[in-house]
Parts: sequence; structure tokens; C-alpha cells
Amino acid sequence: ENDIGIIQMPCPELQVLGLGRLTVRDGLETEEGHAHLHQLIDGLIYEIKQYRFQGFHVIGILGKQGSPSCGVTRTWLDNRQQDGQGVFIRLLKQRLAAENLDIEVEGVADHEQEAAIEWVKERV
Repeated sequence: ENDIGIIQMPCPELQVLGLGRLTVRDGLETEEGHAHLHQLIDGLIYEIKQYRFQGFHVIGILGKQGSPSCGVTRTWLDNRQQDGQGVFIRLLKQRLAAENLDIEVEGVADHEQEAAIEWVKERV
């Protein structure tokens, strides 16, 4: 309807820690975890730059609120959901800034998916 494409990012938790993980944040906050996350981020930065080079407008990045890796303003920390950023989103936003890529990052709660759709439509 609005001529928008969506590209799903790989799940950082699965890519770094695999299935059956119990302590996500602890695993992601290690030196090895960060190294794997930076590899994922390298790929995303490359894709963003390629899309822009071909004339596409990158509207933004959506993260899953409450996630220990992809939470944008709400994350899972100390066995509860609270204000803060997930590990992946924090590192991604740092890299976006370092690359001078002004791309909005918006959090989407499971129960507020219509709000995410409206957020995207407002940016077309």
C-alpha cells in the first residue's frame, strides 16, 4: 500500500548464543559476545549503505522492546523488564553514529504492533 519493503535482521541472540540459552545478557556482554555482535552489525551497516547507494530510503530500524539484545528503550536486566537498551541495539546505535548514519531506531512492544505500523507510515 505504501511501497515499503521490510528486511528482517537476524536474531542476535540466536546468532551469538544459539538455541537453549539461559543467560542472554551475560553471554552477549562478554568479549566474545561483542565480537559476534560486531560481525552482525558490520553486515547491517554494509546493507544499509548498499541500499542507500542504490537510492533507497532507509526509514528506520525496529527493535523488540523488553529484549535483552534488541530492546530500544526497555530491556530485560536483573531478572525483570526495565528502562534501558539491549546489548545489540546499544552497539548498533554506537556504530550508526560513528558511521554518520542518521537512522531512527524505534522500539516495538509485542502488544503494540499497530503503533509500529503507524510509525513506519509516518516516515514514508
